[in-house]
Amino acid sequence: MAEISPARAAAFRILCRLHEKPDDQTPLPVLLEESGKTLSSRDAALAAEIIYGVLRNEACLFAALRPFLPRPEGLPPRLRIILIMAALELTELNGIPARATLDQAVELARRKFGRGLSGLVNAVLRNACRAAALVPSQNALTKSGGRNADQDADIALSGSLPLWLAKLWREQYGRETAQRLSLLSTLRPLPALRLNAARDEKCLKELRTVLAEAGAKFFSAGGCFLPPTDSSRFKGPCMLGETPEQPEPSQGKGLMAFVADASRNGLASRQGFASQRLALRAAEKMRMMNGPFWDACCGRGGKSCALRERGIAPLLCSDPSDRRLAFLRTDVERLGLDRLEIVAGEAQSIAAAHPQAFNGILLDAPCSGTGTLARNPELRLRLTPQKLEAAARLQRELLDAVWPALRPGGLLAYATCAVNRAENEDQIDAFLARAGDARLEEQELVLPASSEEEGQDILFHAFIRKDGMR
Repeated sequence: MAEISPARAAAFRILCRLHEKPDDQTPLPVLLEESGKTLSSRDAALAAEIIYGVLRNEACLFAALRPFLPRPEGLPPRLRIILIMAALELTELNGIPARATLDQAVELARRKFGRGLSGLVNAVLRNACRAAALVPSQNALTKSGGRNADQDADIALSGSLPLWLAKLWREQYGRETAQRLSLLSTLRPLPALRLNAARDEKCLKELRTVLAEAGAKFFSAGGCFLPPTDSSRFKGPCMLGETPEQPEPSQGKGLMAFVADASRNGLASRQGFASQRLALRAAEKMRMMNGPFWDACCGRGGKSCALRERGIAPLLCSDPSDRRLAFLRTDVERLGLDRLEIVAGEAQSIAAAHPQAFNGILLDAPCSGTGTLARNPELRLRLTPQKLEAAARLQRELLDAVWPALRPGGLLAYATCAVNRAENEDQIDAFLARAGDARLEEQELVLPASSEEEGQDILFHAFIRKDGMR
Protein backbone atom coordinates (compact mmCIF):
# COMPACT_ATOMS: atom_id res chain seq x y z
CA MET A 1 0.00 0.00 0.00
CA ALA A 2 1.53 3.31 -1.12
CA GLU A 3 1.83 6.24 1.23
CA ILE A 4 0.46 9.61 0.15
CA SER A 5 3.26 12.16 -0.15
CA PRO A 6 2.95 15.07 2.32
CA ALA A 7 2.97 17.56 -0.56
CA ARG A 8 0.00 15.99 -2.32
CA ALA A 9 -1.90 15.51 0.92
CA ALA A 10 -1.45 19.19 1.75
CA ALA A 11 -2.39 20.31 -1.77
CA PHE A 12 -5.55 18.17 -1.71
CA ARG A 13 -6.54 19.45 1.73
CA ILE A 14 -6.11 23.13 0.76
CA LEU A 15 -7.85 22.76 -2.59
CA CYS A 16 -10.83 21.09 -0.90
CA ARG A 17 -11.01 23.92 1.63
CA LEU A 18 -10.90 26.57 -1.10
CA HIS A 19 -13.66 24.89 -3.10
CA GLU A 20 -15.90 24.07 -0.17
CA LYS A 21 -15.55 27.35 1.75
CA PRO A 22 -15.61 30.16 -0.84
CA ASP A 23 -16.61 32.70 1.82
CA ASP A 24 -13.40 32.03 3.75
CA GLN A 25 -11.22 35.02 2.88
CA THR A 26 -7.97 33.62 4.30
CA PRO A 27 -5.30 34.48 1.68
CA LEU A 28 -3.81 31.49 -0.08
CA PRO A 29 -0.24 32.38 1.04
CA VAL A 30 -1.46 32.23 4.65
CA LEU A 31 -2.98 28.79 4.06
CA LEU A 32 0.29 27.65 2.52
CA GLU A 33 2.31 29.09 5.39
CA GLU A 34 0.15 27.27 7.94
CA SER A 35 0.47 24.00 6.04
CA GLY A 36 4.18 24.50 5.47
CA LYS A 37 4.92 24.33 9.18
CA THR A 38 4.61 20.55 8.96
CA LEU A 39 6.29 20.13 5.55
CA SER A 40 9.86 20.07 4.32
CA SER A 41 10.84 22.95 2.03
CA ARG A 42 10.66 20.61 -0.98
CA ASP A 43 7.20 19.35 -0.08
CA ALA A 44 5.95 22.89 0.61
CA ALA A 45 7.21 24.03 -2.79
CA LEU A 46 5.60 21.10 -4.60
CA ALA A 47 2.29 21.64 -2.79
CA ALA A 48 2.31 25.29 -3.85
CA GLU A 49 3.07 24.36 -7.47
CA ILE A 50 0.13 21.97 -7.57
CA ILE A 51 -2.32 24.35 -5.88
CA TYR A 52 -1.51 27.39 -8.00
CA GLY A 53 -1.42 25.33 -11.18
CA VAL A 54 -4.79 23.71 -10.50
CA LEU A 55 -6.49 27.01 -9.64
CA ARG A 56 -5.16 28.75 -12.77
CA ASN A 57 -6.04 25.90 -15.14
CA GLU A 58 -8.82 23.90 -13.50
CA ALA A 59 -11.47 24.21 -16.20
CA CYS A 60 -8.98 23.54 -18.98
CA LEU A 61 -7.59 20.45 -17.30
CA PHE A 62 -11.05 19.04 -16.63
CA ALA A 63 -12.03 19.71 -20.25
CA ALA A 64 -9.12 17.50 -21.31
CA LEU A 65 -10.32 14.71 -19.01
CA ARG A 66 -14.02 15.01 -19.80
CA PRO A 67 -14.06 12.70 -22.90
CA PHE A 68 -12.73 9.83 -20.75
CA LEU A 69 -15.33 10.16 -17.97
CA PRO A 70 -18.59 8.23 -18.29
CA ARG A 71 -20.59 10.83 -16.29
CA PRO A 72 -18.45 13.95 -15.84
CA GLU A 73 -21.22 16.01 -14.24
CA GLY A 74 -21.92 13.34 -11.62
CA LEU A 75 -18.33 13.15 -10.41
CA PRO A 76 -17.91 13.78 -6.65
CA PRO A 77 -16.25 17.22 -6.25
CA ARG A 78 -13.32 15.86 -4.26
CA LEU A 79 -12.69 13.11 -6.82
CA ARG A 80 -12.66 15.79 -9.50
CA ILE A 81 -9.94 17.60 -7.52
CA ILE A 82 -7.84 14.43 -7.37
CA LEU A 83 -8.11 13.97 -11.14
CA ILE A 84 -7.24 17.60 -11.87
CA MET A 85 -4.25 17.51 -9.52
CA ALA A 86 -2.93 14.52 -11.42
CA ALA A 87 -3.64 16.15 -14.80
CA LEU A 88 -1.72 19.24 -13.67
CA GLU A 89 1.29 17.13 -12.71
CA LEU A 90 1.21 15.26 -16.02
CA THR A 91 0.94 18.43 -18.12
CA GLU A 92 3.10 20.92 -16.25
CA LEU A 93 5.38 19.13 -13.75
CA ASN A 94 6.97 16.69 -16.13
CA GLY A 95 10.05 16.38 -13.93
CA ILE A 96 7.92 14.02 -11.84
CA PRO A 97 7.61 10.47 -13.26
CA ALA A 98 4.13 9.78 -14.64
CA ARG A 99 4.08 6.50 -12.73
CA ALA A 100 4.42 8.36 -9.43
CA THR A 101 1.63 10.75 -10.35
CA LEU A 102 -0.76 7.94 -11.31
CA ASP A 103 0.06 5.82 -8.26
CA GLN A 104 -0.49 8.74 -5.90
CA ALA A 105 -3.79 9.78 -7.53
CA VAL A 106 -5.14 6.23 -7.43
CA GLU A 107 -4.11 5.70 -3.80
CA LEU A 108 -5.58 9.05 -2.73
CA ALA A 109 -8.86 8.16 -4.46
CA ARG A 110 -8.88 4.69 -2.87
CA ARG A 111 -8.48 6.16 0.62
CA LYS A 112 -11.20 8.75 0.11
CA PHE A 113 -13.70 6.79 -2.02
CA GLY A 114 -12.81 3.10 -2.07
CA ARG A 115 -11.58 0.72 -4.75
CA GLY A 116 -14.39 1.35 -7.24
CA LEU A 117 -13.71 5.01 -7.85
CA SER A 118 -9.95 4.56 -7.50
CA GLY A 119 -10.22 2.20 -10.47
CA LEU A 120 -12.06 4.93 -12.37
CA VAL A 121 -9.22 7.37 -11.65
CA ASN A 122 -6.68 4.84 -12.89
CA ALA A 123 -8.59 4.18 -16.11
CA VAL A 124 -9.32 7.85 -16.87
CA LEU A 125 -5.73 9.00 -16.41
CA ARG A 126 -4.23 6.09 -18.33
CA ASN A 127 -6.69 6.48 -21.21
CA ALA A 128 -6.09 10.23 -21.35
CA CYS A 129 -2.33 9.73 -21.44
CA ARG A 130 -2.65 6.99 -24.07
CA ALA A 131 -4.77 9.27 -26.26
CA ALA A 132 -2.25 12.13 -25.80
CA ALA A 133 -5.00 14.32 -24.34
CA LEU A 134 -2.52 15.19 -21.57
CA VAL A 135 0.80 16.41 -22.93
CA PRO A 136 3.48 18.56 -21.30
CA SER A 137 2.62 22.25 -21.07
CA GLN A 138 -0.04 24.36 -22.76
CA ASN A 139 -1.79 21.72 -24.85
CA ALA A 140 -3.84 22.88 -27.80
CA LEU A 141 -7.18 21.94 -26.29
CA THR A 142 -6.76 24.04 -23.18
CA LYS A 143 -5.33 27.19 -24.73
CA SER A 144 -6.83 27.52 -28.19
CA GLY A 145 -9.55 30.03 -28.91
CA GLY A 146 -12.78 29.92 -30.87
CA ARG A 147 -13.90 26.45 -29.85
CA ASN A 148 -17.37 27.35 -28.62
CA ALA A 149 -20.22 29.12 -30.30
CA ASP A 150 -20.78 30.75 -26.92
CA GLN A 151 -18.11 33.45 -26.74
CA ASP A 152 -18.39 33.84 -22.97
CA ALA A 153 -17.98 30.11 -22.38
CA ASP A 154 -14.89 30.08 -24.57
CA ILE A 155 -13.35 33.01 -22.70
CA ALA A 156 -14.21 31.45 -19.34
CA LEU A 157 -12.73 28.06 -20.30
CA SER A 158 -9.38 29.46 -21.46
CA GLY A 159 -8.77 31.14 -18.11
CA SER A 160 -10.79 28.85 -15.82
CA LEU A 161 -12.91 31.90 -15.00
CA PRO A 162 -16.45 32.07 -13.66
CA LEU A 163 -18.81 32.58 -16.58
CA TRP A 164 -20.19 35.85 -15.21
CA LEU A 165 -16.70 37.40 -15.15
CA ALA A 166 -15.96 36.32 -18.72
CA LYS A 167 -19.25 37.93 -19.79
CA LEU A 168 -18.43 41.13 -17.88
CA TRP A 169 -15.02 41.45 -19.53
CA ARG A 170 -16.42 40.79 -23.01
CA GLU A 171 -19.14 43.40 -22.55
CA GLN A 172 -16.75 46.01 -21.15
CA TYR A 173 -13.62 45.45 -23.25
CA GLY A 174 -14.67 43.42 -26.30
CA ARG A 175 -14.05 39.77 -27.12
CA GLU A 176 -10.41 40.07 -28.18
CA THR A 177 -9.27 41.92 -25.05
CA ALA A 178 -11.40 39.70 -22.81
CA GLN A 179 -9.79 36.61 -24.31
CA ARG A 180 -6.36 38.09 -23.73
CA LEU A 181 -7.20 38.99 -20.14
CA SER A 182 -8.41 35.44 -19.58
CA LEU A 183 -5.20 33.88 -20.87
CA LEU A 184 -3.04 36.36 -18.93
CA SER A 185 -4.74 35.23 -15.73
CA THR A 186 -3.31 31.71 -16.17
CA LEU A 187 0.34 32.78 -16.34
CA ARG A 188 2.95 32.61 -13.62
CA PRO A 189 4.18 36.16 -12.88
CA LEU A 190 7.91 36.70 -12.83
CA PRO A 191 9.27 37.82 -9.45
CA ALA A 192 10.26 41.49 -9.43
CA LEU A 193 12.70 43.46 -7.30
CA ARG A 194 12.75 47.14 -6.29
CA LEU A 195 16.12 48.67 -5.42
CA ASN A 196 16.17 51.11 -2.51
CA ALA A 197 16.44 54.46 -4.28
CA ALA A 198 17.36 56.13 -0.97
CA ARG A 199 20.79 54.45 -1.04
CA ASP A 200 23.81 56.14 -2.63
CA GLU A 201 24.23 55.85 -6.38
CA LYS A 202 27.53 53.94 -6.17
CA CYS A 203 25.89 51.21 -4.12
CA LEU A 204 22.91 51.03 -6.49
CA LYS A 205 25.17 50.88 -9.56
CA GLU A 206 27.06 47.92 -8.11
CA LEU A 207 23.79 46.20 -7.25
CA ARG A 208 22.41 46.73 -10.77
CA THR A 209 25.59 45.30 -12.29
CA VAL A 210 25.46 42.12 -10.22
CA LEU A 211 21.76 41.59 -10.94
CA ALA A 212 22.13 42.21 -14.68
CA GLU A 213 25.04 39.77 -14.93
CA ALA A 214 22.91 37.16 -13.16
CA GLY A 215 20.11 37.50 -15.72
CA ALA A 216 17.80 40.10 -14.18
CA LYS A 217 16.05 42.33 -16.71
CA PHE A 218 15.60 45.98 -15.69
CA PHE A 219 12.40 47.83 -16.59
CA SER A 220 13.47 51.02 -14.77
CA ALA A 221 16.58 52.33 -13.06
CA GLY A 222 15.44 50.77 -9.80
CA GLY A 223 13.23 47.86 -10.81
CA CYS A 224 13.90 44.52 -12.47
CA PHE A 225 12.40 41.14 -13.27
CA LEU A 226 14.26 38.16 -11.84
CA PRO A 227 14.85 35.11 -14.05
CA PRO A 228 12.01 32.57 -13.98
CA THR A 229 12.19 29.19 -12.34
CA ASP A 230 11.37 26.22 -14.55
CA SER A 231 8.38 24.60 -12.88
CA SER A 232 8.02 22.09 -15.70
CA ARG A 233 11.20 20.42 -14.44
CA PHE A 234 10.14 20.59 -10.81
CA LYS A 235 12.62 18.77 -8.61
CA GLY A 236 10.45 17.70 -5.71
CA PRO A 237 9.90 14.45 -3.84
CA CYS A 238 7.53 12.22 -5.77
CA MET A 239 6.64 9.46 -3.32
CA LEU A 240 7.68 8.56 0.17
CA GLY A 241 10.79 6.43 0.03
CA GLU A 242 11.59 7.51 -3.52
CA THR A 243 14.78 9.49 -4.08
CA PRO A 244 13.94 12.74 -5.89
CA GLU A 245 15.97 14.06 -8.75
CA GLN A 246 18.62 16.45 -7.49
CA PRO A 247 18.61 19.94 -8.97
CA GLU A 248 21.70 20.91 -10.86
CA PRO A 249 23.69 23.85 -9.46
CA SER A 250 22.39 26.95 -11.14
CA GLN A 251 23.12 30.61 -11.40
CA GLY A 252 19.47 31.20 -10.47
CA LYS A 253 19.95 29.59 -7.06
CA GLY A 254 22.92 31.87 -6.39
CA LEU A 255 20.91 34.88 -7.51
CA MET A 256 18.09 34.08 -5.09
CA ALA A 257 20.58 33.93 -2.22
CA PHE A 258 22.03 37.26 -3.31
CA VAL A 259 18.54 38.80 -3.50
CA ALA A 260 17.74 37.50 -0.01
CA ASP A 261 20.93 39.10 1.35
CA ALA A 262 20.19 42.39 -0.41
CA SER A 263 16.70 42.40 1.07
CA ARG A 264 17.93 41.69 4.59
CA ASN A 265 20.43 44.53 4.28
CA GLY A 266 17.78 47.00 3.15
CA LEU A 267 19.16 47.35 -0.38
CA ALA A 268 16.11 45.95 -2.15
CA SER A 269 12.53 44.74 -1.70
CA ARG A 270 10.33 42.26 -3.52
CA GLN A 271 7.54 44.21 -5.22
CA GLY A 272 5.51 43.45 -8.33
CA PHE A 273 6.05 45.33 -11.57
CA ALA A 274 2.65 47.03 -11.61
CA SER A 275 2.98 48.35 -8.05
CA GLN A 276 6.47 49.65 -8.82
CA ARG A 277 5.23 51.35 -11.96
CA LEU A 278 2.40 53.07 -10.09
CA ALA A 279 4.67 54.25 -7.26
CA LEU A 280 7.21 55.58 -9.76
CA ARG A 281 4.56 57.47 -11.71
CA ALA A 282 3.03 58.91 -8.52
CA ALA A 283 6.47 60.00 -7.30
CA GLU A 284 7.15 61.73 -10.63
CA LYS A 285 3.85 63.62 -10.41
CA MET A 286 4.31 64.65 -6.76
CA ARG A 287 8.05 65.30 -6.64
CA MET A 288 7.73 68.99 -7.53
CA MET A 289 5.12 69.55 -4.81
CA ASN A 290 5.81 70.37 -1.18
CA GLY A 291 4.44 67.88 1.37
CA PRO A 292 2.77 66.64 3.34
CA PHE A 293 1.55 63.55 1.50
CA TRP A 294 -0.81 60.77 2.55
CA ASP A 295 -1.00 57.13 1.53
CA ALA A 296 -4.60 56.61 2.62
CA CYS A 297 -4.92 52.81 2.19
CA CYS A 298 -1.30 51.75 2.48
CA GLY A 299 -1.79 48.05 3.28
CA ARG A 300 1.61 46.44 3.90
CA GLY A 301 3.25 49.61 2.65
CA GLY A 302 5.11 48.58 -0.49
CA LYS A 303 4.09 51.74 -2.34
CA SER A 304 4.61 53.89 0.76
CA CYS A 305 8.23 52.73 1.02
CA ALA A 306 8.78 53.18 -2.71
CA LEU A 307 7.47 56.76 -2.51
CA ARG A 308 9.61 57.59 0.51
CA GLU A 309 12.71 56.10 -1.11
CA ARG A 310 12.15 58.57 -3.93
CA GLY A 311 11.97 61.59 -1.67
CA ILE A 312 8.23 61.97 -1.08
CA ALA A 313 8.05 63.34 2.49
CA PRO A 314 6.73 63.95 5.03
CA LEU A 315 4.46 60.98 4.47
CA LEU A 316 1.49 59.80 6.50
CA CYS A 317 0.66 56.11 5.99
CA SER A 318 -2.63 54.72 7.24
CA ASP A 319 -4.56 51.47 7.08
CA PRO A 320 -7.27 49.91 9.26
CA SER A 321 -5.28 46.68 9.73
CA ASP A 322 -2.66 46.57 12.50
CA ARG A 323 -1.39 43.29 11.05
CA ARG A 324 -0.61 44.89 7.70
CA LEU A 325 0.95 47.94 9.34
CA ALA A 326 3.29 45.67 11.30
CA PHE A 327 4.87 44.63 7.97
CA LEU A 328 5.28 48.30 7.03
CA ARG A 329 6.97 49.16 10.33
CA THR A 330 9.41 46.29 9.83
CA ASP A 331 10.21 47.44 6.29
CA VAL A 332 10.68 51.07 7.32
CA GLU A 333 13.34 49.97 9.80
CA ARG A 334 14.94 47.51 7.36
CA LEU A 335 15.16 50.11 4.60
CA GLY A 336 16.41 52.89 6.85
CA LEU A 337 13.58 55.31 6.04
CA ASP A 338 12.50 58.34 8.06
CA ARG A 339 9.83 61.06 7.98
CA LEU A 340 7.00 58.52 7.86
CA GLU A 341 4.12 58.56 10.29
CA ILE A 342 2.19 55.29 10.51
CA VAL A 343 -1.37 55.39 11.82
CA ALA A 344 -3.96 52.64 12.19
CA GLY A 345 -7.42 53.80 11.20
CA GLU A 346 -10.10 54.15 8.55
CA ALA A 347 -9.30 56.65 5.82
CA GLN A 348 -12.72 58.27 6.27
CA SER A 349 -12.00 59.17 9.90
CA ILE A 350 -8.45 60.36 9.24
CA ALA A 351 -9.62 62.58 6.39
CA ALA A 352 -12.31 64.15 8.56
CA ALA A 353 -9.65 65.10 11.11
CA HIS A 354 -7.33 66.64 8.48
CA PRO A 355 -9.26 69.09 6.27
CA GLN A 356 -7.12 70.44 3.41
CA ALA A 357 -4.00 69.04 5.08
CA PHE A 358 -2.27 67.29 2.16
CA ASN A 359 -0.77 68.33 -1.15
CA GLY A 360 -0.82 64.78 -2.43
CA ILE A 361 -2.93 61.73 -1.62
CA LEU A 362 -2.49 58.18 -2.86
CA LEU A 363 -5.76 56.23 -2.66
CA ASP A 364 -4.91 52.66 -3.60
CA ALA A 365 -8.50 51.67 -2.98
CA PRO A 366 -9.78 48.29 -1.80
CA CYS A 367 -11.12 46.55 -4.89
CA SER A 368 -12.28 43.27 -6.36
CA GLY A 369 -8.74 42.21 -7.29
CA THR A 370 -9.80 40.97 -10.73
CA GLY A 371 -6.49 42.25 -12.10
CA THR A 372 -4.54 39.91 -9.80
CA LEU A 373 -5.97 36.53 -10.81
CA ALA A 374 -2.58 35.23 -11.97
CA ARG A 375 -1.03 35.98 -8.57
CA ASN A 376 -4.18 35.26 -6.54
CA PRO A 377 -5.87 32.41 -8.44
CA GLU A 378 -8.10 31.52 -5.47
CA LEU A 379 -10.18 34.61 -6.28
CA ARG A 380 -11.77 32.58 -9.07
CA LEU A 381 -13.65 30.70 -6.33
CA ARG A 382 -14.34 33.66 -4.06
CA LEU A 383 -15.47 36.52 -6.28
CA THR A 384 -19.13 37.21 -7.02
CA PRO A 385 -20.89 40.04 -8.86
CA GLN A 386 -22.13 41.25 -5.47
CA LYS A 387 -18.55 41.60 -4.21
CA LEU A 388 -17.65 43.75 -7.21
CA GLU A 389 -20.65 45.97 -6.50
CA ALA A 390 -19.66 46.25 -2.82
CA ALA A 391 -16.11 47.22 -3.80
CA ALA A 392 -17.42 49.98 -6.07
CA ARG A 393 -19.62 51.34 -3.27
CA LEU A 394 -16.66 51.48 -0.86
CA GLN A 395 -14.48 53.20 -3.47
CA ARG A 396 -17.13 55.88 -3.97
CA GLU A 397 -17.28 56.43 -0.21
CA LEU A 398 -13.48 56.70 0.04
CA LEU A 399 -13.17 59.13 -2.86
CA ASP A 400 -15.78 61.44 -1.36
CA ALA A 401 -14.17 61.16 2.09
CA VAL A 402 -10.53 61.89 1.20
CA TRP A 403 -11.17 64.68 -1.30
CA PRO A 404 -11.77 67.39 1.38
CA ALA A 405 -8.38 66.47 2.94
CA LEU A 406 -6.63 67.59 -0.28
CA ARG A 407 -5.50 71.21 -0.59
CA PRO A 408 -6.50 73.31 -3.62
CA GLY A 409 -4.00 72.57 -6.37
CA GLY A 410 -3.21 69.21 -4.80
CA LEU A 411 -3.11 65.85 -6.59
CA LEU A 412 -5.09 62.68 -5.88
CA ALA A 413 -3.69 59.43 -7.27
CA TYR A 414 -6.48 56.83 -7.41
CA ALA A 415 -5.60 53.20 -8.14
CA THR A 416 -7.16 49.75 -8.15
CA CYS A 417 -5.99 46.28 -9.17
CA ALA A 418 -9.39 45.66 -10.73
CA VAL A 419 -10.31 44.96 -14.34
CA ASN A 420 -13.80 46.41 -14.13
CA ARG A 421 -15.00 49.75 -15.49
CA ALA A 422 -17.39 50.20 -12.55
CA GLU A 423 -14.37 50.36 -10.23
CA ASN A 424 -12.20 52.33 -12.65
CA GLU A 425 -13.28 54.63 -15.50
CA ASP A 426 -16.95 54.77 -14.55
CA GLN A 427 -16.01 55.40 -10.92
CA ILE A 428 -13.81 58.33 -11.91
CA ASP A 429 -16.42 59.79 -14.28
CA ALA A 430 -19.02 59.75 -11.52
CA PHE A 431 -16.62 61.31 -9.01
CA LEU A 432 -15.66 64.14 -11.37
CA ALA A 433 -19.34 64.91 -11.88
CA ARG A 434 -19.99 64.99 -8.11
CA ALA A 435 -16.90 66.89 -6.99
CA GLY A 436 -17.18 69.95 -9.19
CA ASP A 437 -13.62 71.13 -8.39
CA ALA A 438 -11.83 68.04 -9.77
CA ARG A 439 -9.91 67.88 -13.05
CA LEU A 440 -8.71 64.61 -14.57
CA GLU A 441 -5.07 64.74 -15.72
CA GLU A 442 -4.69 61.14 -16.89
CA GLN A 443 -6.10 57.66 -16.43
CA GLU A 444 -5.13 54.24 -17.77
CA LEU A 445 -5.76 50.54 -17.37
CA VAL A 446 -2.20 49.29 -17.87
CA LEU A 447 -2.04 46.03 -19.86
CA PRO A 448 1.22 44.10 -20.41
CA ALA A 449 3.53 45.61 -23.02
CA SER A 450 6.16 42.83 -23.01
CA SER A 451 6.40 39.11 -22.35
CA GLU A 452 7.98 39.81 -18.95
CA GLU A 453 4.96 41.86 -17.90
CA GLU A 454 2.51 39.06 -18.71
CA GLY A 455 1.06 37.54 -15.56
CA GLN A 456 1.81 40.65 -13.51
CA ASP A 457 -1.02 42.45 -11.74
CA ILE A 458 -3.11 44.68 -14.00
CA LEU A 459 -3.59 48.08 -12.36
CA PHE A 460 -5.78 51.05 -13.17
CA HIS A 461 -4.69 54.54 -12.13
CA ALA A 462 -6.10 58.03 -12.41
CA PHE A 463 -4.49 61.34 -11.42
CA ILE A 464 -6.97 64.03 -10.42
CA ARG A 465 -6.05 67.66 -9.72
CA LYS A 466 -8.03 69.79 -7.29
CA ASP A 467 -8.83 73.15 -8.82
CA GLY A 468 -7.59 76.27 -7.05
CA MET A 469 -4.33 77.94 -6.11
CA ARG A 470 -1.60 75.91 -4.40
